[in-house]
Amino acid sequence: MASPSMSGKPEPVPPPSVTRGSWLRAVAPGAADLLDYHRSWLRPDLLAGLSVWAVVVPQGLAYGELAGLSPVTGLYTAVAALMLTGCSGAAVRCTSARSRR
Repeated sequence: MASPSMSGKPEPVPPPSVTRGSWLRAVAPGAADLLDYHRSWLRPDLLAGLSVWAVVVPQGLAYGELAGLSPVTGLYTAVAALMLTGCSGAAVRCTSARSRR
């Protein structure tokens, strides 16, 4: 919205300052972290991804079968849930099964 000046004509309002990735951080905080990613983190992240894969694949297949659906349906659901959790940045550690203590 423009504000009137002394001449009666509206003056343009400057756009709000936008920092690098501010919109992305507001929409998907987890995905915005990729802007500050360091190459040295790649190997530990790949190892963590393999660890998650080792848990999620059998778990997803079993949950699909337990629900009376095709086991692959459980796997697709698990992959979609992991992607949404990663993009939202909602949980540092997340698994769909109850952990034992």
